[in-house]
Amino acid sequence: MKSFRLNIVSSLFFLSTFLVFVICIAAAITMNNAAKIVERAIQNHLVASASAAASFLTVEELDLFHTAEDMKKSEWESIRRRLAAFAEQYEALYVYYWRDYGDGRIQYIIDNDPDPQTQATPEVFFDINNPNDPITSTAAPYILAGNVYTSDLGSYTESWDGLISAIVPVFNPDGSVYCAAGVDISDAIITAQRRNIIVFRVLLVVSLLLSLLAGGVGIRFYRKKAIQSESANIAKSQFLSTMSHEIRTPMNAVIGISELALREQDISPRVIQYITKIKQAGTSLLAIINDILDLSKIEAGKMEINPGRYDLASLVNDVVTIIGVWIHEKPLDLRVIVADSLPGTLQGDEIRIRQVLLNLLTNAVKYTQEGYIEFTVSGEVKDDTVILKFGITDTGIGIKKEDLDKLFRFFVRLDLDQNRDIEGTGLGLAITYTLCRLMGGSVSVSSVYGSGSTFTITLPQKILDAAPMKYAGPGNEDYSPAQTGTTVKFTAPDARVLIVDDISINLMVAEGLLSPYKMKIDCCTGGQEAIRLAEERPYDLVFMDHIMPGMDGIETTAKIRSSEKIRKDLPVIALTANAVAGMKEMFLSQGFSDYLSKPIDVSDVDRVIRKWLPREKQIR
Repeated sequence: MKSFRLNIVSSLFFLSTFLVFVICIAAAITMNNAAKIVERAIQNHLVASASAAASFLTVEELDLFHTAEDMKKSEWESIRRRLAAFAEQYEALYVYYWRDYGDGRIQYIIDNDPDPQTQATPEVFFDINNPNDPITSTAAPYILAGNVYTSDLGSYTESWDGLISAIVPVFNPDGSVYCAAGVDISDAIITAQRRNIIVFRVLLVVSLLLSLLAGGVGIRFYRKKAIQSESANIAKSQFLSTMSHEIRTPMNAVIGISELALREQDISPRVIQYITKIKQAGTSLLAIINDILDLSKIEAGKMEINPGRYDLASLVNDVVTIIGVWIHEKPLDLRVIVADSLPGTLQGDEIRIRQVLLNLLTNAVKYTQEGYIEFTVSGEVKDDTVILKFGITDTGIGIKKEDLDKLFRFFVRLDLDQNRDIEGTGLGLAITYTLCRLMGGSVSVSSVYGSGSTFTITLPQKILDAAPMKYAGPGNEDYSPAQTGTTVKFTAPDARVLIVDDISINLMVAEGLLSPYKMKIDCCTGGQEAIRLAEERPYDLVFMDHIMPGMDGIETTAKIRSSEKIRKDLPVIALTANAVAGMKEMFLSQGFSDYLSKPIDVSDVDRVIRKWLPREKQIR
């Protein structure tokens, strides 16, 4: 009996020791991840500060100083005082500028250092080919080629003179690099973090040794702590992985219910105005969330273009209808001019094209108080390709000539004194520029300050059907909230649809958005019930939530696919608030037919229904 008990105690002891070891490893990984988050925050601050410095002084101001004699100019001290204020605002130790001197040397121009012995002046040079200096050997050629340099915090050591840096190019109006702007901040945060990690690892080892020494006496204690710590780590992981989901779920309710409310007939104009404001605020917040997600994809190199078959007339109509919602509150005309000879069926990334067009059109509405917005669609056919040309012209505030070269940079907002009341992140145009390039196209702008701007997009698209498009959408019309209700162009009274979501408000929103199609709609709140209903009824479409208690959407879809009572080609559409990079690909690989993100966009719903619902059930 004693031997049996000893074996149990020993087994529990080794098990508890193993659990402590696992927890130590998990804690170390968590600490490293936290360190990476801090590093990313520091680097983002550096890039933002250096980007601000790049536009803080004009090329004309920087070009004043080339020799020591130029330091006697009256502008010298004035600019240095401005740089000192800039450094204080951005919590930087140094802000400085240098240029390529042309003979293998880099010349400093000016900085904010008050000490004459150490300050950067046109008398100070360094050798661009010096391999012992990481700035000269790594950063200088990179910056002079038009790129951004930041200290590699992942391999940071205290040997870098207590500073971490970001350096960005300063561009001439013609797009060439004039010089570089740099910002240095203290390495106190990163070095303290490194020391904390070392201390933390030592503590983990000590904890493991203590767990070994404690033996059978501490088995229950260690096991309890292990369970608590494991639960904490799981909760933290779930929080990080579902953060986007949790933000977008209430946004789905705000925007979706606003959309449903605007479809009601017996509401007063004032209530319509209030609801429209709520929907616009929700849409603005969603746009910010989407911009941040897109930026993270671009930074990670995961922004992908997914070409597919689409109808050009439908795309144009969707864009015009959506922008009509934004334009109706202002005394603006929307002029739509669409060439009638364009091929109707093309291959390209319809979602990204729509995003690019709406980015520019919503900007035009935001910055135009009166007059008109003109949206033109034309193109030139070359063999099996059409070069689409989209034009967006407004009569708004326009853009200063000196700001045109900054327009498509990240985190840049122009003319802040005039535009302080206009919402924005400084990301939309930069993302638009990146998307156009990824699709093999381009975006350009011309503007007269005070009179308006014209943005022009060119995109090559493969022609799948050369039959001319038939655009019958709105042109130069007035829009009212009542027109925001739907993009539905057909009904399907014989079709049957199942919506699966564990949150009742999401079911209400989804069912309301699908109601104009007059389909037979069933709703349920769990995977088991969804499988039962799918085995009993001949559904044409299933909209499946992802994260649900018990059986989640992926497991439910797998069981639907394996059921002998359900047809194998039943379209199952992922309907989820999880919109981070790679989600669409993950869902498609798990047996889903397509993907919709929350908040639900009515035009996306229409696209999915048109694509997957049997044609014979679509009544136009």
